[in-house]
Amino acid sequence: MFSRDDTKALKGLAVLMMLFHHMAGFTDRCPPDFEGFQTLWRGFAENGLLGALAGFCNSCVSIFFLLGGYGMYLLWKDKHFHLGKQIRRLYLVYWRVFVLIIPVALIFFRRSPDQAPALSCIYNIHGARQIFITLLANFTGYFSTLNNEWWFFKAYICMMPMGCLFCLLMQKTKRLSTDLLIVCALDFLRRVVLSNISNTVLFSGAGNHLFFAGFLIQDVRATMLYLGIVCAKHDLLARIKNQLSRLRLAPVYAFAAIVCIFFLRSFLTFDFPDIIYMPVIIASASVILDGIKPLKKGMIFFGRHSTNFWLLHTFFCYYFYEAAKVVYSTRSPLLDWLILLAFTLGASLVVEIFWKLIGLAEPKLKKILFKPEAEPAPDTK
Repeated sequence: MFSRDDTKALKGLAVLMMLFHHMAGFTDRCPPDFEGFQTLWRGFAENGLLGALAGFCNSCVSIFFLLGGYGMYLLWKDKHFHLGKQIRRLYLVYWRVFVLIIPVALIFFRRSPDQAPALSCIYNIHGARQIFITLLANFTGYFSTLNNEWWFFKAYICMMPMGCLFCLLMQKTKRLSTDLLIVCALDFLRRVVLSNISNTVLFSGAGNHLFFAGFLIQDVRATMLYLGIVCAKHDLLARIKNQLSRLRLAPVYAFAAIVCIFFLRSFLTFDFPDIIYMPVIIASASVILDGIKPLKKGMIFFGRHSTNFWLLHTFFCYYFYEAAKVVYSTRSPLLDWLILLAFTLGASLVVEIFWKLIGLAEPKLKKILFKPEAEPAPDTK
């Protein structure tokens, strides 16, 4: 069975993949004077391998969903999972970042140069009424117009009750093959049936229906949450990892497995076999991290900041024009990625320090904001 450190390390790896995906995978969002990436091996950028690597890093979303389902099942099995408390916890983490970064965006980044990309101009909102409506809509998480990459929050919130329902249904099945077939059927239903239903004349309005769009037809990678539940139920990740670990030079074979999946997924099969790919990628990455202890400790550190990183990083590579120009200043994908990582880590640490200071000041704030509780009247009997 995977430990919590294994999960944190994999989340750390996944969030670093997310940073690289958003930095290198969307050249149309770069500052207009950016002339493209250059590498020592010119063919790496010119022949599409850099774009393929950035696209492959998009599998971080599937990893997050799978690990989320994995943790959900373990809590549910131990009767420690409470849907309302989990949703509340996610909102609190989301709001901790929202109330700090969005005022900064609206105050300091409302006016971008004329040549700036469209994403750098989204905070140019006029009128108190429009600002209030936009803030309220994004504060609830229902809309993500202040940061397009925050779509994941709503998707994950909507998938949590579906995951609970799936956990209940999985009580009646015993075989791994049966559970995997059910996940494949749900994946096919989402990719093919439901998506095509919404394109028909009869159900053309289904895409605007809250239940259909929010719970049934989420991003195709959301079905990885069901796979994570199956992996936890049958301890599949640990089983794959144990088999890999038995090999001599296990990290080498694990790395080779990831490279093979990279080429298959990028140039041949694309993401359709992700139900097979993702458990292998996760188990292989875990074997590699176990073989390099300092690297695993680093990934655990980033894993602790993974939610902050997800919520913050695109402000620096897309939305804050001045910061984006710094991120894309070297034209080296590695150095630019490290710059983005430094910006994001710094912002995450500021968020954590701010709320720690608020926690220390909480007793004094309560005295300022609230009246002292009235002492109970003495019993005269």
